[in-house]
Amino acid sequence: MSDANSPVNKVAFVFGTLPEHSELDQILLLNTVVDVDIITPQSMSQYIYANMRPVQSSGEDRTFELSIVELPDHVDQLSFLPGLESVLANYTIVVVKERLGMYAFQAIKAKQQHHFWLYYWVDNGFSFPAEDMETLRTIREEVTRLADGFIVQSKACETALLLEGVHSEKMVSWPVWVNAAGYEVTDQDYLDFVRVHHVDRGHLIIAHIGQLEWEEGIGLLLEALAILKQKSPRVASRMRIFYCGLGSYSSVLQSRANRLKVDDQVRIVFPDRQNISTLLRCSEALHFGGRASRDRVETHRGLLWLAMAKNKSVILPRTVIGEDTLGKHRLDYCPNDPNSLMRAFKKVVEAPFLSSDIARKNYLKFQDRFDATKCLEQMTDILLKSKGKVSDVETGSYEKIIFQIEEAIGRGQYSEASSQIESILGSNMDLKDYQKAELYRLIGDCFTKLGDVDAGKQAYIKTCEYDPYSAKGHIGLGTISLIKGQHEIAIIQFQKSISLSPKDEMANLGLGLSFSGLEEYIEAKKWVESAIKINPDNSAAIYSLVRISHELEDYTSVLHVLEDYFVRHPMDTHMQYTYCGILYETKQYEKVIARLSEQLQMSPMDIRAQSLLKQAKRALTKEQEKVNSVSSLS
Repeated sequence: MSDANSPVNKVAFVFGTLPEHSELDQILLLNTVVDVDIITPQSMSQYIYANMRPVQSSGEDRTFELSIVELPDHVDQLSFLPGLESVLANYTIVVVKERLGMYAFQAIKAKQQHHFWLYYWVDNGFSFPAEDMETLRTIREEVTRLADGFIVQSKACETALLLEGVHSEKMVSWPVWVNAAGYEVTDQDYLDFVRVHHVDRGHLIIAHIGQLEWEEGIGLLLEALAILKQKSPRVASRMRIFYCGLGSYSSVLQSRANRLKVDDQVRIVFPDRQNISTLLRCSEALHFGGRASRDRVETHRGLLWLAMAKNKSVILPRTVIGEDTLGKHRLDYCPNDPNSLMRAFKKVVEAPFLSSDIARKNYLKFQDRFDATKCLEQMTDILLKSKGKVSDVETGSYEKIIFQIEEAIGRGQYSEASSQIESILGSNMDLKDYQKAELYRLIGDCFTKLGDVDAGKQAYIKTCEYDPYSAKGHIGLGTISLIKGQHEIAIIQFQKSISLSPKDEMANLGLGLSFSGLEEYIEAKKWVESAIKINPDNSAAIYSLVRISHELEDYTSVLHVLEDYFVRHPMDTHMQYTYCGILYETKQYEKVIARLSEQLQMSPMDIRAQSLLKQAKRALTKEQEKVNSVSSLS
């Protein structure tokens, strides 16, 4: 567990793609002194849990509780994470992995509302990435303009940002560290691995650990092995190629290995910690591709550091990140040339002293540069500099205008608020699409409150056109449909809003009311109860549950809800009367008399309470008379 007295407030790391093991190691190290959460979709959470390992802090290995906030995957749009914007309100510092990655734009919208300090952890070493895709280009430009800082771990990423006009003052150099101790494997696990994959003592393994995609240039290993098999069959017979990773290219690799007649020397294994640890133990060298991809880092930095930490030789062509990390200490080859890579293979077999010397020099470099204590101090120092800072967006003119409009709506000044919004929309103010969406949503609220539901509907439609992922826009459309009695349409809109924001109480309540309008009371009860679970003090939801309970003649759930409500609001006489009405329906007359007698002592002029009390007394008297009559007959 992180230190409760940490000088840095709560930090969130948002991952939309599978994090490297080294990234988890760094976050776990940081979590020894800072309160850290990882926010990720449910589909990724089990992978993260399975790949966390204890880290060393103050000389001892300890397992710290790292909280993982799991949010539901969006069924139709994987780049949107339902509920993220509201969850981020709980943090003062947010770090999003990759500015073009999943959820980058959602984080910007949440920052506008909640004013946390926002960093983007940048891996991409290509300037102006995704320039040819309008949506991603817009996201990148917004991130560049509004992010408070960019975390970089290589010169390549720093250079790419500088070329895009990002000031060096906005960049922070995040230190490098991998938990080498977390990649140990037992002798039995090692023996099981070599047995399953038919590895003999005389075999030499070249391992490629990373994504299995065509952009990585990893098919070159198969071609190099096939050439080696023709030119030096004795040397080639000892070689084994292990691909440890996932990706769309894996099936192509297997097919290509068959065509090249090297399939008996090639294995593809799942990239969990145990397989990676075993390959680090039994391989002669690790291979890294040299083809730079537009939207991903060209080589996996964390795996390069891990190779250094585990005293392994590296086969790598000249790349920016390779030069920055290893310098000249590597087995070089010419990218895209299988003959060149084949010669690197031969060096591994025929010049083991050269390979061992490269590994030793990289190991010493790692020990000198990548120290856990120094890394932790630098990471904490970066976050300390952010603590207490107020994002400059808080003082922006747009945010002040929105605040004033929401205040006017809160006071019931709907006409004034709608006039102000129309004035802004008709002005020359430079508004982004999501800002226009927010303004149209607010004006839709105003029109609906004023009874102009058709104008309200048009405003909500505009909201959803500018921001298709606006849960509140769909709630507005659902509300309009409810008012018009179009319950089937309302269900569609509220279901859409729940898929975008599962924890929105009004979306859940609206769906419950829509089902209730169709007299599907069991389904209605489920969604109204969900709204109450999100906000137990939602009186509209509680009264709706009361009505549904009357229809179903099942009061168990609503009685529990009301009893829980009274723990927090014992003086709410309206809710007390409702509760007593249910007790009366369930013939608990003595409880009704006791509660209403107490209530009338505080509010003696409450006519409703007086009337219900009289009815309860009469009903109790009749019940007692009936019991007495039965007793006398017996």
